[in-house]
Amino acid sequence: MSLPLREYLMSLDIPSLDDRLAKSRQIYQNAFQAAQDGLVANNSDSGPGLERNTKNIDPQSAFLVGYRFNDPLTSPVDTLSQRVQSVLGGQSLTYDSRNLHATVSDYKLAPGVLLPDGDADFTSIVTELRSAVEQAVSECTKTGLSITFREPVTNGQTVVVPGEPSAELDALSVRIIEEAQARGIGLKLPWGYHLTVNRFAASFPRSTPQVDELLKLLQSQPAVGKHHAASVFVGYFNTSPDPKQGFQLEIVNSWGL
Repeated sequence: MSLPLREYLMSLDIPSLDDRLAKSRQIYQNAFQAAQDGLVANNSDSGPGLERNTKNIDPQSAFLVGYRFNDPLTSPVDTLSQRVQSVLGGQSLTYDSRNLHATVSDYKLAPGVLLPDGDADFTSIVTELRSAVEQAVSECTKTGLSITFREPVTNGQTVVVPGEPSAELDALSVRIIEEAQARGIGLKLPWGYHLTVNRFAASFPRSTPQVDELLKLLQSQPAVGKHHAASVFVGYFNTSPDPKQGFQLEIVNSWGL
């Protein structure tokens, strides 16, 4: 990348970071915060409760490029995920230091299980993704690569920690996407940079005490704050509706940031 950051991003056919941040803020507000506020306000027995996140917990898999973080971020989020799990009686998929991440892009999301020896294209896809990330990272200054995370919030199916990337981290994501596309791998920029904390594996009517307990827990949480990405990785994941298996992330390659 020979152009300065601002000129380089303007040269791409990609919406500006400001435009994409405005869209992600709207999604977090309308799809998550508004849903949580609705759960708080509508506390009658007939009101909507928590729903099983069927779309995202039934068996599916994909290749994945994302950012990983170290403490002081991972431990508090891990603890929160386990507290949510406790409130819901074990009926959620949890995220911890093994699988917590912010997504750059997934690829070939599909039902079923993805295994290294079960997909004829596995090696070629991983090779191209590795090459794309290596090239992007080689051009990266590795300074200012951070995400500023807000308070956790639920949409009634999932708990996430919304985040906003620095211009430098977003520029690295853009380079990864561009390098992958140049290699025939159709990655796409994320609609938002967030941490998934839990996905609900069962439904809870509004009248059940778990709903109020979850809301009180989330409303007591502070903003997670600004954290530097520790690494960017290439890997793949499999999900299972069994909370004991949950979101299984396998990292094939990782580059320190």
